[in-house]
Amino acid sequence: FDVNDQLESDTELIIKLPPKMESSSLSMKRVKDVGNMKFLPQWRKGRSPIKIKELLRGQKIPLHLRDETSVLCISDGSEDQIVAVYIQQSEEDKNGKWIIHSDFEPTKGNRVTRITLVTSN
Repeated sequence: FDVNDQLESDTELIIKLPPKMESSSLSMKRVKDVGNMKFLPQWRKGRSPIKIKELLRGQKIPLHLRDETSVLCISDGSEDQIVAVYIQQSEEDKNGKWIIHSDFEPTKGNRVTRITLVTSN
């Protein structure tokens, strides 16, 4: 596999990393593994973050899919934070979408980080 080839199923996330987190590590987890971590979607910017399960309920994710929902987390060694969550309406839904935490949402004029998520079979 050549890393320069991008498959149709690959997804590229473009995020803004705060300076203090540029040397942090990223990991993919499931909602059941992150507990009650909070998340602040772009449309709630300026308000309080909500629990990740509240976000999934608001996005009408079926209850049986919520614990298995993928989240991209960043860790600075002492604390984990959710960067993005993958929203998939059903098990058959092949057109899910990533919602980026408002703290990591890219803005014009700021440096961004590109992350390519590759689907493996």
